Amino acid sequence: MDLEQFDFTDGSSVSPINVLVCDNESLFREILVAALHKEPLINVVGAVASGTEAIELVKVTTPDVVLMDIELGDGP
Repeated sequence: MDLEQFDFTDGSSVSPINVLVCDNESLFREILVAALHKEPLINVVGAVASGTEAIELVKVTTPDVVLMDIELGDGP
């Protein structure tokens, strides 16, 4: 993301977006996390393999966004 497109001259600041990644395919999960780490306004708070793990992590990390596989099984 090119931060130059945002106008911060009014003194405002932008907080990072906290993201939780949930996918049972470990390779895809790792690739997605690596791509997200390149974005300065995104903070990956966790990456898990199951919906159960995601629910537990949401309780402690309170992410702004959860990226979850729509066809997620119960685990890896």
